[in-house]
Amino acid sequence: MDTSCGDPDCCGGPNPDWQDVEKPEYLFLPFTGLKDEDEQELFEDDVIQLVDGRAARIKYESDQGGFIAEWRRSGANQHDVRLTCDIACEAKRLGNIHVNPDLKQML
Repeated sequence: MDTSCGDPDCCGGPNPDWQDVEKPEYLFLPFTGLKDEDEQELFEDDVIQLVDGRAARIKYESDQGGFIAEWRRSGANQHDVRLTCDIACEAKRLGNIHVNPDLKQML
C-alpha cells in the first residue's frame, strides 16, 4: 500500500492497536417529534408519567398510525392512548428503559 508518509501503519495501513479499542454500543430510537412538560424530547421506549399519575411506555404501533403511550392493563379496560401533542406536553419523562431498566417495574 502506497501512503503519503511511507508508513503503512500510519496512513491507512493495518494497525493492530486499533483491534483492541473498545467500541461503544449505541441504540438508535425513533424520536416522536414531541416534548414533555419540561421540554425534554420523547423517544420510543421512554417511560413517561401521565397527568393522571400512571406510568406509560412510549411505543410505535403501525396499526394505530404512530406512537402510543401504553400502561399496565387492568382488566378489560383500555391500556394505551395515542401519543398526541396534548398528552405529551402534560406528561413528565422519567427516563428510558434501555438506560434505566428498573423503569420496567413501573409498567
